[in-house]
This record gives sequence, structure tokens and C-alpha cells, in this order.
Amino acid sequence: MSERRRDIRRPFKASVEVCIPGYGDYIAEATDISEGGLFVRTGRHPLPPLRAEITVRMTGGHGETIPVQVVRHQGQGMGLMFLH
Repeated sequence: MSERRRDIRRPFKASVEVCIPGYGDYIAEATDISEGGLFVRTGRHPLPPLRAEITVRMTGGHGETIPVQVVRHQGQGMGLMFLH
């Protein structure tokens, strides 16, 4: 598989709240981050469709809600692109 990312990924471990319109919210684990997006492991939670626009937020009520787009599914996780 060829590397298509424009930005360098960095390890990043954090719990994030994933908010999917029409489905609800759940807690997942971010595992890496770059200037353009992040990867989130969702465990047994369903993955939203590719190109879906959802939001993520650090758990604990700190920080703002960040709009993202689902750009790939991989195993029990998904690649998310920040919508700047």
C-alpha cells in the first residue's frame, strides 16, 4: 500500500468522544495525529460511512468540538481528516 499522507503522523494517545449525527456519541481512543487528521480506534462501535462528516472532542469536557471527515476504515478504527 502506498503512503498517501501529506503530513507526518505522531503517536498520540487520548480518549476522544466521537459524535455521529443520527447515531449518537461514544468514547474511542486516538492513536496518532498529524496536522491533517488523526486515527481513532473504535473497538466494537460501528464505523460511520466513508466521507461522513462527524465531530470529535477530547473527553472530560475540555476543548472544543472538532469537525472531521471519515477518509478510511482500517480494522476496528478509522482515519479522520480535519475540516479546517
